Amino acid sequence: MAMGMLAAMKRTNLILAAMAAALTFVGIGSPAGAQSAPRQIGVFQDWRAYTYQVDGKKICYAVSKPKSSRPTNVRRGEIYMMVTNRPGEKVKDEVSVYIGYPFKSESSARIRIGGDATDLFTKGENAWTPNPETDGKLIKQMRRGRSMVINGTSARGTKTTDTYSLMGFTKAHRAIASACS
Repeated sequence: MAMGMLAAMKRTNLILAAMAAALTFVGIGSPAGAQSAPRQIGVFQDWRAYTYQVDGKKICYAVSKPKSSRPTNVRRGEIYMMVTNRPGEKVKDEVSVYIGYPFKSESSARIRIGGDATDLFTKGENAWTPNPETDGKLIKQMRRGRSMVINGTSARGTKTTDTYSLMGFTKAHRAIASACS
């Protein structure tokens, strides 16, 4: 896991730029530092696909918001999940979660799709898989699944459950693969 954490730390700046671009999807605006405004390349049921450029490098991502979040009586920021392709960095199918609160220190988040579970490591309000192989495995599960549940624990100890629809994910995934090939 230490190797995965180091790799994630290295990619954090680009991921944060992509997550900032996802704010366009959730209605907050354009990302800081993006050289081009995100351009929507498609809406696919519960998923949207976008592309934009940072420092002349093309980035494509598919993003979705949860259909439900529990508990409902806690205040959280924006919540979304995305899959990012950055061909200039040779990054494909990078799975990340923005949870809307700071995760508990040294905690993990868990994604469940059907009977499969994948643990993510956390930093701040973000969570990632430990390595590209796990990203690939998770993408296959997302393409086959109908829904996905993400569990996490906030710095205050609140346990949360976010449920996402996977309807439209396969088409959104194909769209970002085509746009960032």
